[in-house]
Order: sequence, then C-alpha cells, then structure tokens
Amino acid sequence: MKRKIQSLRNLITGDTINADKWLASLKEPELFVLRGKLKRDYKESNVEFVCEICNQPVYLVGNIKKEHYFKHWQELGDCPIKTSGKYSQKEINRMKYNGAKESKAHIEIKEHLYKMLSVDHLCSQVNKEKVVKSIDIEGWWKKPDISLFVRDNNVVIEIQLSTTYLDVIVDRTLFYEKNETMMLWVFAEKAMQGFRFTEKDIFYNNKRNAFVITSESKKISKENGRLHLLCCYQEPSLENDIIKDKWTEQIISIEELKFDKNQFKVYYFNYEQHLKSLKGILLDSLSKQFESFWVNQDQSGEEVRGRRIIDFIVKFNELGIEIKEISHKLFNIISALYSLKHGKVIKYRFPNLLGLTNMILEEYKDYTYIYLWAIHTFNRSEDISSADSFKRKVERYKEEKPLQNKDHDNFLAILFPELSGKIINRNN
Repeated sequence: MKRKIQSLRNLITGDTINADKWLASLKEPELFVLRGKLKRDYKESNVEFVCEICNQPVYLVGNIKKEHYFKHWQELGDCPIKTSGKYSQKEINRMKYNGAKESKAHIEIKEHLYKMLSVDHLCSQVNKEKVVKSIDIEGWWKKPDISLFVRDNNVVIEIQLSTTYLDVIVDRTLFYEKNETMMLWVFAEKAMQGFRFTEKDIFYNNKRNAFVITSESKKISKENGRLHLLCCYQEPSLENDIIKDKWTEQIISIEELKFDKNQFKVYYFNYEQHLKSLKGILLDSLSKQFESFWVNQDQSGEEVRGRRIIDFIVKFNELGIEIKEISHKLFNIISALYSLKHGKVIKYRFPNLLGLTNMILEEYKDYTYIYLWAIHTFNRSEDISSADSFKRKVERYKEEKPLQNKDHDNFLAILFPELSGKIINRNN
C-alpha cells in the first residue's frame, strides 16, 4: 500500500496538523474548497501547507472510493514518504525540526531577536544561522538561529514553536554543552500553553526555567530598546512544613539572565538553590525536634519510641539525608554526642562523662575522631582530658590510627551542626 502524507505544517503559524484527522473533520463541500485553495496558493507562490517532513508543498487528491489524501506537488524523491528505508527516524525528526524553521512565525521571532540583540551594548558578534563547528569531532556542526556573546559568555539561541522534537532538542543541547557554549531555548507563546503543565526534559534540565516570546515581551523590548523575555519558572515554597512548587511568570531583560558556566545553562531563577535553602530550613527544624525527642528520654515505651525513630528517619531521607543503616551502634554514638553537647550522660548509666568517654574510646574506635572533636567543640575537656585513662586511650588512638566510620557523616553533620565543618573537611 502506498504511504500517504500523515503530517502537515502550516507555514504561517508553524502548527503541525494530523492530515487524516483534518480531512475526516471536513464535509464534502469543504474538501473541494480546500482542493481549490491549495492549487491557487501553489500557482501564486503563496504556499501555506507543506509536508512536515520535507517541507514541500502539497495538494489534495481523491479516488473512486471517495478517499482523500495529500500528495507532494513535485515527486523529488527526497522525502521518506516517497523513499522507503532511505532515512532513519532520527534523520526524519531532524528534517521535521529544520522544516519548522521555515514557518512565518519562526522567521518573525528570529528577526525580532536579531534586531533587539544587535543594538544591545551587552551583546557582540550577533549572527543569524552561523555554522558552529564541533571543537573536537570533525564533521559535527550545528546552525543555530542566533549566535552571539552576552558579556563574555558564548551563547546560541534556538527557537522552538512546539515541544515535539525532543530527541533533536537533546542532541543539540549535548552538542553545545560539549562545545562549552551556553544554550538558550526560546519558545513561542502558544507552545507554552500545554508545556507549562507537562514534564519536558528541556525544562526540568534547565533549572526549571523556560523563556518565551510573547506579544507583551515584544512590546516592552521595543519600548526599552533591549530584548525582554517572559520567564516561566517553578518556585519552591514552604506550606505547613511541606515544600510545594508554584508557577511564576516574570518578564525580564537580557541583563537579568544568569549563566552557569559549569553546566552551560542560561537561567533567571535557580530552582535548585532555593530548594536547597528550604530543605536546610526543614532539616534544621527536624534536627531540633529529633534532639528534643532524644534528649528528653520520654517514657512512652520502646515500641512507641521505635516507631517515632523510624518516622524521623523517613523524614530525613525525604529531605535527602540518606541513612545507610539503622543500628544500635549508630544510636549509641548519637547518645554519646548529645551527652557531650548537653553536659550530662544521656541513655547510659555511667556516673559521669569520663566513664562514658572511656567506653566510647574502647568500644567505638571507628568513631574516635568525631568524638574527640566533640569533646573540644562542646568544651568538655576540663571534665575529661586530665584523667590518665583518657590520656592513654588517646595515645593508643594516635598510634593505631584505626579506620574511621564515615557512613553516617551527612546525618551526624545535620544533627550536630557544630561539628559539621570538621566532618565535611575530612571528606574533602
């Protein structure tokens, strides 16, 4: 069976159209009106509808079974619809993507960007469709819509009218990352209507920022003589100790763009940075609740205490603090460190901190480093360090240099922020 053109593109709007669905929606009079329009547009060189893959003009034909379908005006043999097996799916997608660049909407956005960037003193070497060659792979190149320098940052801009070419988007993003070039995707306003509520790789991999050309941003750009874009981004916020994401939109100038020179991302709002800050607030609150629970030694019973400990562990894990193993050993170290912090023996039956210390240095040698530092940090040296038993154990530690346990460093650094600097430094 001869393959039919399944997908069209409107060169005026840039929209992609499912051919079968469109034809099925038309009544007979409308079909014949469309046939006449396509012929007239072609003869007057005013083509509106083309094959999405090869960008060639199409016309509408029918058969005796009253079936209608689109054909190319010229059978040039360079379209997958006409040449079975010649192109891979990756190549077909690339052809669709490049074809989208021929639409009137795409060209208008490109001209607007070029015009505004060319007169901006922050920008230099502004070019349209200048070939960018790979710095290390011969024959690998791209031709972005716009290339320029913003201050000292090498930037390329690609315009997207839709989000249907994800594999092409990823391929281009990787290319520019490997060539140490900042990548700025600019979307058309209509493309964002569905994109805003859909998980798209290009969005979530760009610090949850998407930049859009809108009628309002164009107006502001012309009024101020500098490019402005609508930035749509997710902003994390705290609601009843729960982190929730909310959509925020703000028109920004090119001067407000930020550049991540490690990941080669262009962004305005740093989602991860703000999320980290909020998690820090929650972790601080959670660690204080945990300390109060642990130090006060409530009398609720072992079973209830066990469930509460599990609840705490789950919450710490949710906030990114992985606790590799829940063990009595870990709990005993926590109790010993809280004992030093509060100046009293907690959950042990030793008469004083010296007795507790001698036990820890004898039975928990793999935690000696952090325990000795806690003695110093919490100013308990006067209670402990003068004892001969303590001095002997410290000397033995220095001689034997036992391997130290670092499995719970992240957890202990959160529970004991006073020790976190020393803990983190020993891992660097």
